[in-house]
Amino acid sequence: IQDLPDDEWEARFDEVSARMNRLTIPSDRAATQLVMIEALLRIKTDHARALPILVDLLDTNPNLRADLRRDFVVQAIDSARALGDNRIAADFAARFLEDYAYDPRAGAIQAFLEESTP
Repeated sequence: IQDLPDDEWEARFDEVSARMNRLTIPSDRAATQLVMIEALLRIKTDHARALPILVDLLDTNPNLRADLRRDFVVQAIDSARALGDNRIAADFAARFLEDYAYDPRAGAIQAFLEESTP
């Protein structure tokens, strides 16, 4: 992850994105997705581009380390909420509560889920 001038940053990001479909080893693809998500959120605060990568990462990598999965499910909730997509946020909130009911963030996620569902 590097902070580069916008045009160079976008060019490098596009280059990595274009190579994503050629990554056939699941762990390589997941590692690349993790870096892309981190770069989009930490450097660009770009939830719109990060969310689809998050969804793909979480849906296609059932063996993702538990601590990473837990944190990235929370990030998917946060990104979906930032984009106003309560359906996706609620779906991930329900997953989180099912898998991590004893996490300290569960109460806040439960409250969100209750207020977002009619």
